[in-house]
Amino acid sequence: MPDEALKRTPLAWLRTPATSTTPDAIRVELRKLEFVRNLGAHRWDLSALNPACAAELERRLASLDRTVAAGAQVRVEDGELVISPLDAEELPDDVKQLQALVAERLPKVELADLLIEVDGWCGFSQHFTHAGSSSSRTPNLLTHLYASLLAQACNFGLTTMADVSDLSYAQLAWTTEWYIREDTLKAAMTALVNYQHHLPLEAKQQLVVHRSPTAETTNLPATPTPSIVCSQPASIG
Repeated sequence: MPDEALKRTPLAWLRTPATSTTPDAIRVELRKLEFVRNLGAHRWDLSALNPACAAELERRLASLDRTVAAGAQVRVEDGELVISPLDAEELPDDVKQLQALVAERLPKVELADLLIEVDGWCGFSQHFTHAGSSSSRTPNLLTHLYASLLAQACNFGLTTMADVSDLSYAQLAWTTEWYIREDTLKAAMTALVNYQHHLPLEAKQQLVVHRSPTAETTNLPATPTPSIVCSQPASIG
C-alpha cells in the first residue's frame, strides 16, 4: 500500500537510488537503512535470499552501524540523526584574487533569474524527464525543478530551499527523485555545452570548451549572445 508521507510504497521508496551527495540526500539514504533496521532486518534469516542481495544488505547495515558508532560526520543525538557539514578546502591566494577580478566584471543578476533565462535560450529543462516515462508536466513543475537544481548547485539542500522559497519540501524531494538523475543531468549539460559551443564569442576567441565525454555537438545555427534581461521574478517561489 502507498505510504501517505512517502507518496509511494515503502518498497518503491527503498529502491529509489540517490541522485546527489547533498546532506538531504544522505539523510534520505540513512533513513532507508534505519527503516530496514527497525523492521528487524539485521535479525532475519537471509538463507532464502539471493546470496548477492543478502550480502549487500549485510554490508549496508554494517556500514550504518560503523558510521553511527564512530560519531564523527554522522551520529545520533537525542534520537535524531545528525550529519555534520564537510570542511571546506582553503583556496590559494591567487585563486581568490582571480575570483575577485572575475566577480567585478560580472553583471549583478539573481541566480534564479539567470537559470530561468538560460533555460529560455537552450531549453535544457526539457531533458529532465520523468523516471516513470510520464509525459504530463504540471504547471508548477518548472518552479520546483529550478528550485531543486539550485539547492543542489548551491549545496544547501532541499530543507533550506523549502524554507527560503516557501515551496513544499515534499514536492521538492519528489521532483528531485523523479526528474533529476544522472542521465537527465548529462542530457541537460549536453544541451548547455552545445549552445555554448555555437556562440559567436567562442568561435571568435577560439575558447577551449570542457565538456563531458558523453556530450555531442549538434548542427545548431550560430546564435548572437543574448543580453541578460530577466523576464521572470527574482524569487522562484
